[in-house]
Amino acid sequence: MAKRVIIISIVAVLALLGASVWWWNANPERRFQFLKNETASCANCRKQFGMGLRIYAADHENWFPKGKPDPLESLALLAEHDPQFQVHVMTSHDKQTPLRRFWSDHRRLPEHLVCYRYNAGLRIEDPGDLILLYHNKATRWECSLHKARQVGRPCMDVGGSWTFLPEEEFARRQQRTEEFLRQRGSEVPGLEDGS
Repeated sequence: MAKRVIIISIVAVLALLGASVWWWNANPERRFQFLKNETASCANCRKQFGMGLRIYAADHENWFPKGKPDPLESLALLAEHDPQFQVHVMTSHDKQTPLRRFWSDHRRLPEHLVCYRYNAGLRIEDPGDLILLYHNKATRWECSLHKARQVGRPCMDVGGSWTFLPEEEFARRQQRTEEFLRQRGSEVPGLEDGS
């Protein structure tokens, strides 16, 4: 009888421990780094994304995709321009298949499937610290394999470098980027209306 109670107690403790670990890791922000985070951005996909943007700009007088009323609509010009460009690099691994299907059916980039946001209206020769792309929400994950100590966002600057910026630094640089774009819109006829 005592042996049975011990076995049941051990099984109960292990089940409770297993449930606790599962509950802890269910939230990607708490997940242990060795388990990966498929909802975070992928470093390899980001490199492909950045290369596609630079190729697009080289073919369009150094302008990154622009001209549509919504930044994601402008970003879609990248996929329309190059049939070899894979739209799945614009999101996290867990949303790649739904994004490919949506793109195939609608030829649009929906906000809920793209994990980045885009600042349309920038050129290759603009100041290198301006933010071109940034992760749509603050996170502790620099990429799907690396967890940072502070909350921030993976960001790509105009120079093509990807950096994990702490949230305060991101906010400061994003504000500078928005001010730069507002100024450009007032100086370049037609740019303020998306042309």
